[in-house]
Amino acid sequence: MAVLYFARIGMSAKGGLRWLALLLTVCCLFGCAWLDDYRLGTRDFRNEEYPYAIIRLERYLEHAPSPVSKPHSYLDRRMIERREAALITLAQAYQKMNIHHDAERVYSQYEREFPQGRFIELARQAREKISQSREDRRKLLASEIAEAQKEAERIRSQLAVTPNNADLLVALGHACWKMGQYKTAGESYLKAIEINPKLRENPLLLERLIFDINGNLIPITNPEQRVAMENERQPLVIENLHDYTSRGVGDFFSSARRFYMVTGTVRNRSTRPILGVQVEVTLYDAMEQILEVGTASIGTLYPRESRPFVIRSGLDAEAMGNIARYRCQPLFQQ
Repeated sequence: MAVLYFARIGMSAKGGLRWLALLLTVCCLFGCAWLDDYRLGTRDFRNEEYPYAIIRLERYLEHAPSPVSKPHSYLDRRMIERREAALITLAQAYQKMNIHHDAERVYSQYEREFPQGRFIELARQAREKISQSREDRRKLLASEIAEAQKEAERIRSQLAVTPNNADLLVALGHACWKMGQYKTAGESYLKAIEINPKLRENPLLLERLIFDINGNLIPITNPEQRVAMENERQPLVIENLHDYTSRGVGDFFSSARRFYMVTGTVRNRSTRPILGVQVEVTLYDAMEQILEVGTASIGTLYPRESRPFVIRSGLDAEAMGNIARYRCQPLFQQ
């Protein structure tokens, strides 16, 4: 009986060790997948692929533990060091993309989390540089407005002599547009077009005038009006694109890559529901030959609603290695 009892204990311990080893393996795999965002994000930054770096580092920082006052282990210190490096790299990526608002936000976050950090001087200097750049842009804008005011006064004095000069009216419209007097600028453009109908084909004027429902040109009184019109005309925008290769469902412990995945979100930026939304991804090789086309069905997107999508392409290893780029296009029911 004693022999049987100890044999059972040995078998139980052996089984427990097997389960523990399996659990540790799974945890390591998931941990590696999460840390991949840090590794790939820093690599993308070094390769000057800043949009990919921003996506991956933002995703990494969402789950990276916040710094503690006294790290208790080597692992804690390593995780804090990675978070510190990820924050400063993310801020620099935003700065390289000239997204100064987000760069300043991340630099400020770094200063709050790491007031004695390795990159604290770099963060402070970068934030001061962004602030100074913003002030310089404000001064430049004020200078341009002052110059536009002088130009408008000069043109008006010339129009008093030759009131039907279409070129002067267009120039007056440009000057008023720079000053933010959009209604006055539009009226000047319309008067110029009445004198010279060929100006209807001027690309710049068409950017600053719109057609009403009767086909008549009317001035844009606010640049945001054109943005709103463009949002209604092209209501869908694709964001947060990410591509990678993955294993099959039954190949969890295999290194073989069987699928090419494209993920992202599609957003309805218009003020109306969009029906029959789909996302189409086309894979190309280096010769611009189509390798495969995949589609994800989204359905109806309500105003300002976003929804994620995943498109999986099952290519063989050779074809997967030939993928040079992909094109992502939103489709919807007109």
